Amino acid sequence: IILSRIKDFRNKPFPTRVKVEYSKNVLTVSIDDGMTAAPRYQLCMRAENIFLPRNGYFGISAATGGLADDHDVLDFSVYSLHSEAPRPSTSEQLPHDEKQKYDAEFEKQMHEYESERQKFKEAHPDKAKEDEMDDPLKYFEDSTARELRLIYEAQNGIHQVMKSMDERLREIQTTQRSGAQPVQNVQSGGGGSVGAGVPSFAAHEKNEVLQTLRDMSSSLKDMKSYVNEIFTKTYNLEQKWGQGPPNQNGGVGGGGGGAALPDSAAHQK
Repeated sequence: IILSRIKDFRNKPFPTRVKVEYSKNVLTVSIDDGMTAAPRYQLCMRAENIFLPRNGYFGISAATGGLADDHDVLDFSVYSLHSEAPRPSTSEQLPHDEKQKYDAEFEKQMHEYESERQKFKEAHPDKAKEDEMDDPLKYFEDSTARELRLIYEAQNGIHQVMKSMDERLREIQTTQRSGAQPVQNVQSGGGGSVGAGVPSFAAHEKNEVLQTLRDMSSSLKDMKSYVNEIFTKTYNLEQKWGQGPPNQNGGVGGGGGGAALPDSAAHQK
């Protein structure tokens, strides 16, 4: 044993940390008291002229003397320290003639690859794809373009929801008409009884239909406000790009009436 130190590490609020550093034949050990979440290392020992074997290992032992304790190791990290000595560059490691040989071989392989790829494109034009790697901008999206894309996707989603609501309203209207028709027939026939096979509209069903209509009306009002906001953002983006106000065919109102179009569109739905 070169050096030793006794340190109380039991029953601490935070894990106790030990940092062992071996550089230039100098062994340094620092220890944390485990009283704070952030480590506060204190020098435990420092020994010089320590020559560790090249194939050795760092490890942890719970044995203090002849008795082994029960401890939990939460983390055991090992990393290398590189000296600041300048390393030889690649040009110094390889001779000039050998470097030229490798460069010529690489250029030859690249030329053969391009030739084979061109032949494949000519032989299989349906399977050949465009060289997307030549244009790296295809893999990136501008922030303005992304915002505009999200707006268009939101518009499409709102359109699908409103279309579904329109179909639901048509079904409710058809059900109302089919339920009101027998009542009218009974009233015109002098109060006769309704046939057994004719569907009737109960009071609770009418209340459910009315409540559904109220909920849909409230949802349409919320969507109308959201569409107004989306159209305003789209108009501002188009103005920023210098393309003028969007036209009505694209689903966005003009510059002077951008806020009024969602009202008319919602009423039409």
